[in-house]
Amino acid sequence: MRILTWSAALFCSGLCLGVTPVQELPDNRIQIFKIHEDPSNPLSQVTTIVTAHLSAMDRIDDKVAWRIDSLEFYRPATAQTWTKTLPTVSTSDGLWWIKHADADAPQASEFLVPPSVTGEAIANSSAYANLAYDLVGHSYTGTGPYAITSSLSYYLHPIAGLDPDDEGDHEPVESSGGPETG
Repeated sequence: MRILTWSAALFCSGLCLGVTPVQELPDNRIQIFKIHEDPSNPLSQVTTIVTAHLSAMDRIDDKVAWRIDSLEFYRPATAQTWTKTLPTVSTSDGLWWIKHADADAPQASEFLVPPSVTGEAIANSSAYANLAYDLVGHSYTGTGPYAITSSLSYYLHPIAGLDPDDEGDHEPVESSGGPETG
């Protein structure tokens, strides 16, 4: 009888005090943004691929706070890659908060408006200069040219060397993503 009473008291104290159960965080994931030479033409050459590696850090109901663990910038024409670990994110807590339809199963289409991130990415080859970058997402309006369309303003500038700048203002970009593997 004593055990039953103690269990009932613990159960009641949890309910009465409003203790919220700990919510599971979704798996790490990647989000990819492909910048095309002609932003409105899906068949045009991809000039830069930006990959964000994301980790869920906090969750409040259907809202998840994502940390950008790293950004990778890849230029297919030259096979050059730049990486920035823990980039500066211009939010009050440095996290990318997203409201999900189902926080246990985030969808690529929910990661279309990244917060402002700026900094300098390190070239993965000594043959290339580092890359200064500045990008921010916007809500895309209308029918997009891609299955999943984001809108980005971006400025990608090799600090030295012959690589051209890549820049756009509220440009449609192809987006995709999913769970991080490997």
